[in-house]
Amino acid sequence: MIDAGFFLLCVILIFTAVVLVRKHYRRMQERGQDADKPPDRTPDNTVLIPDALTVGSRLRNIIADQLGIDAWEIRDEDTLSALGADKLDAYEVPMECEYEFSIKIADAAWKRISDRMTVAELEAILKESGAKDL
Repeated sequence: MIDAGFFLLCVILIFTAVVLVRKHYRRMQERGQDADKPPDRTPDNTVLIPDALTVGSRLRNIIADQLGIDAWEIRDEDTLSALGADKLDAYEVPMECEYEFSIKIADAAWKRISDRMTVAELEAILKESGAKDL
């Protein structure tokens, strides 16, 4: 037989889940949003781009794969050397980006690339070279 305490705990958990779901749906309806799908625009009507599809997030994933670190640890102001990249990694990352984004980085931009470059600077070079959000 089922223990009465266990049964009571299960009932409380189910009740709590139902209350939280109803609260979420009510909050979404108050905002005028469909509760079953996330909003695709901000209040000022700017289109939201899923983070996984932006140039910056794709760059962070490439750096993380190349250096064997987690992508969430990478910030815009981090230099490649601070993340553990050596001079060879500083050139392999942009080469992988050329492949990933189907772009060609100009020779002048290649001359600016080094292990002391920040992630934001590398992202700017990729955007100058034609990298786009998906």
